[in-house]
Amino acid sequence: ARVMASERAARARARSIKMGASASKPATTATGGPSSGKRKEAKLALAVGGIFFAFSAFAVMQEDVYATKHGPKGEKFTHTFLVLLVERAVNTVVGALGCAAFGRTGIDVPIREILVSGVSQMLAMATGNEALRYVSFATQVLGKSCKMVPVMIGGVAAGRKYPTSQYLQVLVVTLGV
Repeated sequence: ARVMASERAARARARSIKMGASASKPATTATGGPSSGKRKEAKLALAVGGIFFAFSAFAVMQEDVYATKHGPKGEKFTHTFLVLLVERAVNTVVGALGCAAFGRTGIDVPIREILVSGVSQMLAMATGNEALRYVSFATQVLGKSCKMVPVMIGGVAAGRKYPTSQYLQVLVVTLGV
């Protein structure tokens, strides 16, 4: 595990060196002049708004699937794992199309870590989708907002030390939602 961690650290340093070299050059527009800060701010606002809208629309539609009674018997949809598999299949196809259209990033992806992360995320989504059969999406979001507390408690129990700022961030996020 230590060897893998040191290899990851070496790759991260190499990427930061590459990025640092390109980041030191001033950004330019097609005409060669300095790029507009307002244009970057507008792109950021558009991206944030798009992400917020997409996730909100997805959440509303997903909750409708699980909360609405379907068919002549008025049964609720119960095949949450099927929905998850279809979502992942669509994500895979879109990712493959993106790689085909725009090329790969050139970054060496650590497959094992991605696999572990993907499986844990899929299980988290499966349990979250299952929960939507019993509670509203808003209730689910409230529960998720508090998940940093047990994660931090587990980290402290495992001997990890957190700066005071992280404790305050967890407190603000948990109380803020």
